Amino acid sequence: MRMPAVRHRGRCDERKRGQAERCEQQANASHARSIAQPAARRIGARGQAFRRIARAVFKYALEQLTETAVGTARHLAAWIAAIVFFVLGAIWYSVLSAQWLAAIGKTTEQMAAEQAGSPIPFVIGFVAILVMCYALAWLIERLQANSLAGGMALGAAVALGFIAANLALNYGFERRSVTLWVINAVYAVVGLGIAGAIIGGWKRRAS
Repeated sequence: MRMPAVRHRGRCDERKRGQAERCEQQANASHARSIAQPAARRIGARGQAFRRIARAVFKYALEQLTETAVGTARHLAAWIAAIVFFVLGAIWYSVLSAQWLAAIGKTTEQMAAEQAGSPIPFVIGFVAILVMCYALAWLIERLQANSLAGGMALGAAVALGFIAANLALNYGFERRSVTLWVINAVYAVVGLGIAGAIIGGWKRRAS
């Protein structure tokens, strides 16, 4: 009579262990969900904030296309600022081409072979600069930096606080050289500063 009792207790212990394991698995799954859900909400909130900013900038750009003479002046200012910014980049990286190529670890021949005469990098570069200039024009309008000095200060501050800082963040993890950061960051600060001066000063004269 003792052996069946022992077996019965063994089966009960196995069931208890199984139940404990299931409870532990459920607790772990619940804990994982409690961690993942706030993270997902934060990511969703950031995505919504980015979409709101993008919509605001896009709406501003459309307004410049449809407004009267003052709006046309703002629109022209953004385009002229983008062209000046782009031409500055061509001069900047031509003068510093040797240092820039050494910083990225490539030669002129390698760059020529990779691009194969394609205009796509230049098109992408100009579109990116145009977007930055429209975003800067929107900020100048919102912050009422309607002067040459105000626009220049705002453009340089945006470039230093966002572009240069973000480059430093990425380059630190990518183990890129300080020389490359200086070349790219200074170009962004100088370029957006000049763009801000053009947009802010242009608005002041057009008003």
